[in-house]
Parts: sequence; C-alpha cells; structure tokens
Amino acid sequence: MIECIVENEKDASEAEMKGIDRVELVSAIPLDGLTPSYGTIKNVLKKINIPVQVMIRPHHYSFFYNKSEKENMKEDISIFYQSGHRSFVLGAVNQDGTLDRDYLEEIFDCFPQIEITFHRAFDTILDQEEAYRSMIMYKKNIKRVLTSGGAPNCVEGIKSLYNLKTLEKELNGPKILPGSGLTIDNLRKVHSILKSDEYHFGKGLRVGQLLTQGFSEENIKKVKQIIH
Repeated sequence: MIECIVENEKDASEAEMKGIDRVELVSAIPLDGLTPSYGTIKNVLKKINIPVQVMIRPHHYSFFYNKSEKENMKEDISIFYQSGHRSFVLGAVNQDGTLDRDYLEEIFDCFPQIEITFHRAFDTILDQEEAYRSMIMYKKNIKRVLTSGGAPNCVEGIKSLYNLKTLEKELNGPKILPGSGLTIDNLRKVHSILKSDEYHFGKGLRVGQLLTQGFSEENIKKVKQIIH
C-alpha cells in the first residue's frame, strides 16, 4: 500500500492513474497539511476511486487545540461523515505532550464509524510507546499511525519505528505507517528493517522530488518492486 499526499483533484487523479493506492488530501503541504476546502474534498471524492483520507487540521502552530478549534474540527468531519465518507486524518495532543484521549473519545462517540489515521502529531508525544499502547482500545477507529518515530525523518527515527512496529505485531494494534523523508534512495534500507506493508510519501514520488511537479510513474513502480 503506497499512500501519497495530494492537494487537489488534478493531483489525486494523476496519483490514481500512475498506481498510487491511497491518497491523503490536504491543503498547504508546506505547512505539513491543513484541512482542504469543502469544494476540493467534494470534487476529489467524486473524481477518484482509490481511498481518500481527508486531513482535519485547523492550523499549523501546534497539535494542541482549544475548545473552539475542536468544535470546528468536529463540524468539518460532520459535513462529509453525514454523506457517507468515513476516512479522515487527524490527531491531537495535550500541552504536556501526552495523547489527548478525551478529544479522541469525543470524536469516536460523535462519529462511531469513523476510521482515522492519527497523523504526525504522534511525533510530538513524549512517550510514543505509552501513547501507542493507549491507542489499542480505540483500534476500531484508529486504523493507523503516521510517524517517523519522533525524528525529523524515517531514516533518523528507524530504531523507534522498529520498536513501534514490534509493538504493532505484539498487540495487534493500529498499523504503523512510516512517513517523512522517504525516497527511492532510502526506502530499500528502511524496508529491510521495518518490513512494513504501507508507506507514506510526500514529495518523494514526484518528479525531481518537487511538490510543484507531477508523480513519477517510474519511481512508483520501483517502490512497489521494493515492497513486494
């Protein structure tokens, strides 16, 4: 399973055409992704057939949200949840660097069939293994955790990622989705250690690794060869 970030209908259509398995739909990629506009989400969901994970993130300052921001996030989810969309990307932490379990439970109570990727807010949590263990009780709703192991990228965080992957297998918990800084050049080494069946790419699959360029079909094929 190869997941990549897209910002619009054109990106999403090209990703599907060139062999990407799932997309994460965001706005403002340089800010690590914010909630896309209503029109963008609607058009992408209408246009493509591969799974679409919709980012729910109201600002880029941190992963701590006040009461008003949390209500806005719920409203954003509600618009598409009511029309049948269930797949979202979100995350929240407390100011002390712990998992915001209260807000997660509130989300899951309001939207019992929601399926989420807990995004890289996870990389700001002080004790990732403890946080992951606490997610086990929510695995009906938390399907995967996007992380670089608390490091700037997957290569630097490989030891932590390996420990998290070990926990995933031991506890049968949410999938660990390695992401950040993955490229054709480093994926083989990362995969030889993690043996993950899902990877998340930002610009790593684009021509010249530039966000302004389209996707490289050649690189997508190479990734699939490495994983398989």
